[in-house]
Amino acid sequence: VHVLTIEAGGVLSTQCVVDFPALPRTVRLHNFGRGTRAKDPEFRLHLLVGLADGTLVTYALRDGSLEDRKASSLGDAPASLSVCAVDGQTAVFASGARSNILFWDGRRLRTSPVAIKACSIDILGSHRRADCVSASRIWSRVQP
Repeated sequence: VHVLTIEAGGVLSTQCVVDFPALPRTVRLHNFGRGTRAKDPEFRLHLLVGLADGTLVTYALRDGSLEDRKASSLGDAPASLSVCAVDGQTAVFASGARSNILFWDGRRLRTSPVAIKACSIDILGSHRRADCVSASRIWSRVQP
């Protein structure tokens, strides 16, 4: 995976390159904070990668480098990521054979495992995605 930067004049340059043990299935660059620029104290940019072997890998992106690598297993099914809002807070629903919700707790990126027996996804992109609705229903039970 190559993380790129747009330089002056619209030129793309590689900021960093990351290799993974399995094929990346889903890649998201997601801001868990409320800041809109890198210099904002509430800017919490993370690279989230769901791999084909069910591994979820997360990195914090700070000052152009990837830090705080964490890997967790979602089972043996390919991992996918969906962004949603739960109780006014931005979260990411990670699913494979098992599921997690990723959220910012004020100090760090946290995950909460969730048990979902069946989940349908609205692939047409309506305003209320089914995976986000499922996450909303269970969020109050998994918050620390």
